[in-house]
Amino acid sequence: MVGAEILFNNSFPYQVKDKNGKTTGKTRYIHTYGIKCTNGSRTSRFIVKTFNNESEETYCVIGDIIKLTGTLVEEKWKDDEGDWVSRVSIYADSIDIIDDEDDEVEDVKPKRKTRK
Repeated sequence: MVGAEILFNNSFPYQVKDKNGKTTGKTRYIHTYGIKCTNGSRTSRFIVKTFNNESEETYCVIGDIIKLTGTLVEEKWKDDEGDWVSRVSIYADSIDIIDDEDDEVEDVKPKRKTRK
């Protein structure tokens, strides 16, 4: 996907577990982004997730234009009334920030550059 705009970003901590399922004491972060993609007159919105991030700070900020590769995943859960709810998210393998001024691309993942 190329040319998606970041609408929001969040970071959620979790404890890393070893092979036996016990926590290791390491904290990692799930970064989530809301993105908007426009193709002609059609606009789509998705949730994008990256896992195993070492920093709480997200790599993309609101308004960044990105390109990404990843996998579409259907997430299912039960709501408060016990009904199944689902949505499609993108589990990103890589996210690149596109710099419109000179068309340079900043590789955000896996090199994990932080924004200045």
